[in-house]
Amino acid sequence: MWCLLQIWGFFLTAMGWIFIACSLAMEGWKVAAVGGQGGSSVVYITWYWSSLWRTCSTASNAVSNCYDFPMLWSVESLLAAAGYAVYARHITAEFFSPNFELKFDLGTPLFVGWAGCMFQFTGGLLYMVSIYKLWSLDRRNGLMKQSGIYKTPSPSTEANQQLAEDLNEFYCRFEKQKPGRIPHTHSYKTAINTLPPTVPQPVLKICEVYVRKVFSKQKIRKVKGPDSVSPACLKACAAQLSSIFTLVFNRSLELCKVPFCFKHSTIIPVPKKPKITGLNDYRPVSLTSVVMKPFERLVLAY
Repeated sequence: MWCLLQIWGFFLTAMGWIFIACSLAMEGWKVAAVGGQGGSSVVYITWYWSSLWRTCSTASNAVSNCYDFPMLWSVESLLAAAGYAVYARHITAEFFSPNFELKFDLGTPLFVGWAGCMFQFTGGLLYMVSIYKLWSLDRRNGLMKQSGIYKTPSPSTEANQQLAEDLNEFYCRFEKQKPGRIPHTHSYKTAINTLPPTVPQPVLKICEVYVRKVFSKQKIRKVKGPDSVSPACLKACAAQLSSIFTLVFNRSLELCKVPFCFKHSTIIPVPKKPKITGLNDYRPVSLTSVVMKPFERLVLAY
């Protein structure tokens, strides 16, 4: 949600800059017309208008007289330094002032500039709302550190080692409770001897093409396993590693044994709640080998 708000804020701000750039290039920031009123014996109109870069007067016979500002410092000071609102307020004050005979109206570029300002204001507001949560969290942590309330935990090495030993014993408690060996009876052996001989199953063979295909589909954002082999490495080097791992997989299927490095896993205890009261408050997350997962998918596909 916050990312979407930031995208909208950037989009609206960019649209605002486009509107403002268009208003700078448009003519007629302030416009006025003289003549052509009702009761006039001669229909003759002259339009006076001014932009950011020049001031002009255009008659009804299509004759224009313009004065271009040759240098930047020759631009009207109010127009060059003030914003849209101040410039519009200046035009309004001249319109109602009795000291000015020529009355100017607000031109289209002013409204275009106001629209661009509203886009920029809305985009900035959306961006501020999106970062408010993160800013408030960082500020709270900074105040807690300055006041001494927040202290970075620094557990000792002995405490970490003892916790690891306790968790290891806690997670392996089910393996220690192995059931006793059940004695075999004579009838059980007789039933086994009477069974028909089993037909040897053909050895499963995995093709290199399928290994390369599975390796190329690895998600690079996944974490690497205990053997330090990352999914990004398998995906990037799928063409080079597929032949080697094809031999390893087929040899494992022939011997009916899985390599120890594929079965090795790392247990990461993740707290279930902020306050830990016992070993059961940790959730064991198993970090297994990345190579073993494609191997399992290939066997499952067959």
